[in-house]
Amino acid sequence: MYWKIKYRHYNIRNDFDTFLIIFGRLLELIYLVCFLFFKILLLVCSTTFLI
Repeated sequence: MYWKIKYRHYNIRNDFDTFLIIFGRLLELIYLVCFLFFKILLLVCSTTFLI
């Protein structure tokens, strides 16, 4: 019984770790997209001001 509860607790923790990893990847992706968007926006603004 004790082993089962402990195993279940470990399983929940493992799921949480997996969730954290996925969440981290998602944040990384969002950051990358925002960075690229900002770079393109900066490029467009600079070319517009040059013209």
